[in-house]
Amino acid sequence: TWNNSKPGSVGVPLPGNEVIIFKSGTFEKLGPNEIGDICMVGDYPMLKYHGDDEATERVKITLDDGRIALMLGDMGYVDEDGFIFVKGRKIDMLESNMGPVWPTDIENEILSSGLAKLCAVSNSSIPGKLKAYIEPIDNYNSIDLDLKIHMQLSEMYRDLDIEFVIVDEIPLTLTGKIDRKKLKVPELILK
Repeated sequence: TWNNSKPGSVGVPLPGNEVIIFKSGTFEKLGPNEIGDICMVGDYPMLKYHGDDEATERVKITLDDGRIALMLGDMGYVDEDGFIFVKGRKIDMLESNMGPVWPTDIENEILSSGLAKLCAVSNSSIPGKLKAYIEPIDNYNSIDLDLKIHMQLSEMYRDLDIEFVIVDEIPLTLTGKIDRKKLKVPELILK
C-alpha cells in the first residue's frame, strides 16, 4: 500500500507534471534529497502572467528536449519516493554565522514548542544575526517561552545568534502567508 503523504512534504506532482531540481543558478539536474531550484514541467504549461510579460520571461525556460518549464524561485528537493519538499523562496534564504539557513526550518522548530501560535524568522539589521518574531499562545510566561524555545531548537540552530521578539500578531498576506516584506519594517508589527 502506498501512502500519498509525508510530513513536511507538499505531496507528489499531479499527473502530467514533473518536478526537476537544478543546482542553484544552473541547469545541472540534482538527485534525490539534494536541495536546489525547483523547476515545474507540465503537459499544459502556464502561458503567461496576466499583464506582466517581463515576469513571464523571468520564470519560463526551455529545456533541452524543447519542453517549457517554470522556475518560480522556490528551493527544495524531491526525495527517493517522488515527494516534493519546499525549503522556501530563494529570496527568503537567510545568511547566518553558520551559513545559509531556511526560515521555515527554524520556525517549525519554534512552533513545535507549543508556546507559539505563529513564528516568522528574518535577518536582523546586524549581519549574521537573525530575528524570530513570535506570536505567543495566550497566557504565556516569557521566561518559560524563552527557555523552552532555546531547548526546542536543534543543536544546529541553538548555536545561531537569534533574537526572540514577542509580537501581538505576525503580519500575513491576503492569502494567509507570512508577509515577509512587512517583517523588514519592524514598526509595522511592533506595538
